Amino acid sequence: METSADDVRSLRARKQYLQAPAEPEYLREVVGALGINAQRPSSMLLSLRARVHGLELNHVEEAIAKRMLVRTWAMRGTIHLLDGEDVRWMLALLGPIFLAAGKRRRGELGLSEEVAERGLRLIREALKGKEPLTRWEIMDILEERGFSLDRTSQAPIHFIRYAVLKGLVCLGPYRSNGEPTYVLLDDWLREKDRRPKEPLRELIRRYLKGYGPASPNDFAGWSGIPVTRAKEAWDYGCADEPVHQATAPGIVRLLPAFDSYILGYRDRDLVVPKGRQKDVYHGGQTAATVVMDGQVAGIWRYERRGKRMAIDVSPFKPFTRGMKSRAAEEAGDIGRFLGFPVDFEIE
Repeated sequence: METSADDVRSLRARKQYLQAPAEPEYLREVVGALGINAQRPSSMLLSLRARVHGLELNHVEEAIAKRMLVRTWAMRGTIHLLDGEDVRWMLALLGPIFLAAGKRRRGELGLSEEVAERGLRLIREALKGKEPLTRWEIMDILEERGFSLDRTSQAPIHFIRYAVLKGLVCLGPYRSNGEPTYVLLDDWLREKDRRPKEPLRELIRRYLKGYGPASPNDFAGWSGIPVTRAKEAWDYGCADEPVHQATAPGIVRLLPAFDSYILGYRDRDLVVPKGRQKDVYHGGQTAATVVMDGQVAGIWRYERRGKRMAIDVSPFKPFTRGMKSRAAEEAGDIGRFLGFPVDFEIE
């Protein structure tokens, strides 16, 4: 079906819960449908705020503490927040891809396969029956057992990532100081999990449901699965949903850096205007963006100033009065969510 770029963007925004956010009781469904980038805890929380109406910080904390939501290395080999029931099958699908891709770097850090596997046996013993431990607490226990890694290098985090992608470990709750903890996956997730018969096709189905319309190239860019493999599964019967005409109500969302929507496509021309992509994607980073009906219309930043928060928006083009008003409402809701009164400015 022929459709316009505006309709595709609007449909994507609707599937991303950006046009009609879910209620807090559907937080788990939102995470399960999209997979939320969780490299930065603050960005993860702000991504959820934009998609769940009236979300409170404690809603997310409780869902993680109750093990309904779990952070682990997943799509693109980066940390994501997933539905707990999806963790094992996604790791079984994606883990081998990123383990193979990281083999050379692990070798450079002194983590040969033999060394890494020995470490896995020890980390299982170190975490068994324990409360969640930080990376350095784990390293302390391993050193007591004769397994030492250079703490001044990236070896410790690469080893932890190896254990996660092997399906042995996942991330637990954050400590009060914001430091991440780690637990044995089988100790942490004891509930029955999903086991799709065809995991790759299931991941494609999820992607199209949450990110479509999209192409196999887009899926490969989002997931990290080789495009040839993605195309084979696509041809096997995973077709995109029909594109229905979608209205554009002019809804504005302030999305954080590394938001899943901004990183969800290899072809980014529909997401960010071509002449502005360097403003959004640069140096391995992505900026916090102002999104209107599925297209980035500007960038924004925030910072604490005493007991208040300053939110400044830089539009790509002058905003209408209505856009300014809706952006101000979004800024106010970010302040509500984080617990600070907001000073809002559009440059």
